[in-house]
Amino acid sequence: MIKGYAGLLLATLLFFRAGPVQAEKIASDKTDHNAPEASIRKNRGALSFFYPVADSVKYADTLPAELRPGRDTLALQRRYRLNENTIEIKADSLARQRPNRLGDTLAPERRFSGAPLIFAQPETGLAFGAGGIWYHRPRNLVRPGRSLSSMTALVLYTLRGQFIGNIRGQLFTDTDRWRLNYELGYFYFPYRFYGIGNDTREEDEELYTNNFPLSDLTGLRGVFGNFYMGAGVFLEHNRYSDLADSGLLASGSIPGIEGGLNWGLGPRILFDSRDNPISPYRGWYASAGATFHRDALGSAQDYTDWEADIRTYLDLGRRPDRHHILGWQIFGQVVSGDPPFHRLALLGGPDRMRGFFEGRYRDKIYATTQVEYRFPIWRFIRGSAFAGAGDVRPDLQSFVFRELLYSGGAGLRITLSAKDRTQIRFDAAIGRGGSTGYYLQFRESF
Repeated sequence: MIKGYAGLLLATLLFFRAGPVQAEKIASDKTDHNAPEASIRKNRGALSFFYPVADSVKYADTLPAELRPGRDTLALQRRYRLNENTIEIKADSLARQRPNRLGDTLAPERRFSGAPLIFAQPETGLAFGAGGIWYHRPRNLVRPGRSLSSMTALVLYTLRGQFIGNIRGQLFTDTDRWRLNYELGYFYFPYRFYGIGNDTREEDEELYTNNFPLSDLTGLRGVFGNFYMGAGVFLEHNRYSDLADSGLLASGSIPGIEGGLNWGLGPRILFDSRDNPISPYRGWYASAGATFHRDALGSAQDYTDWEADIRTYLDLGRRPDRHHILGWQIFGQVVSGDPPFHRLALLGGPDRMRGFFEGRYRDKIYATTQVEYRFPIWRFIRGSAFAGAGDVRPDLQSFVFRELLYSGGAGLRITLSAKDRTQIRFDAAIGRGGSTGYYLQFRESF
């Protein structure tokens, strides 16, 4: 799963925007909806309707059919409270809910952005492919901005016959009652192994190739408020090759080098109050889960993977169009039992402890925290500065604060859609000891 690339990288953006909903489509029905206290305002060509909160349900039935909001929408529109007495219904939001000729709601709005990729590195030689992000809005706005489904895709091929095909994303139902997080892929690619522990050396690096399909699915159902519960299933089948003759992997002493089927399943729990799942400005995110891999169920390895992830976001901006975001994350992973070497807790990568190669250090326990400041620069360009600290250890007793690894860096964000907050992220980071990393992604790190 190559998530960051060193060497030459060329990206040409292809961005397709859906046309805005025109207020003129509903202008003929706006003037008389039998609510004497309602008023209509124009703002940059869009229409908004204002009426007393107490009368929202009473007057809803008197609105024209195509502007009549559903019960769930009325409950949620209280988020747009202008003062303690009035709320706002945006005409462009309601227009998307008008029935079509088949009597169903309008199709959700879809968008796609893509980029061809070309890079070179010693392990692969010249590589080329394409990546992109697809996202769509739900059919109704029960949770505006928060139910934005997205999918990122990556296809790479190298002149040495190596290949990566990967899709990952999150799917929300219209009412956000159900969520599906997924990753599907096929990989035939070289990886690096330095040994197990946090004291491995650069000169211990070994290259190996892993040929495997991957499926990682998590289904969640809303329980109440912002709480969700569900289950996840993980499956892969590993085949290793191109091992160094005199290396640790070839010696057979590293657990899991024999490969085979590795699968497990387990419970998941989530609290999510973020205002946007792709690039949040405010809110909290907290998830926890366990995946049980058991040889009695056919898995080649017998172990349990425990994970917990907590994030929070604060908008420090004083203007609604100038968002200065401060984000903070704490992440922990414990892998108990007899895990394979490639499924130990891996430090580094494009999301946590940027600046370290993913898997540069690995062990049974991983704890890390990071903070990031995201700020506007010019029009569709935003910047970021981040720092993190963390470590991997065989057990909790061996964690020593003064021996933590540190990393930090800065990056740019190219906005693809300000409305949906989709963007391309480029980060450059440096880690303790002088290691560096460069990352190009279609999503934020957290």
